[in-house]
Amino acid sequence: MEVTIRSLRQFASDDQIIGVMLTGMGDDGVEEMVEIKRGGGYTIAESEETAVVGGMPRKLAKRGGADVLAPAYEIPELIFDAVEGRSLGRTQPSD
Repeated sequence: MEVTIRSLRQFASDDQIIGVMLTGMGDDGVEEMVEIKRGGGYTIAESEETAVVGGMPRKLAKRGGADVLAPAYEIPELIFDAVEGRSLGRTQPSD
């Protein structure tokens, strides 16, 4: 995931990116997602409610790299709302 995000960031500024971290173990892509958020992008992490393996989304939230934690079934709507410029975020990550 890290290589994919890094490649994307070569062609789009962080404030143009909506990043989504889904189920997975380890921390692949976490640092890049944190940088997207720092650069003004919008980041979503799948909540443990639906993540089969919550390691990656949990690490992203702990690093402060997730604007929103949401179950998988809510993520498409969050992306749509972000693209449409509607209010971003429903569930703020907790430490």
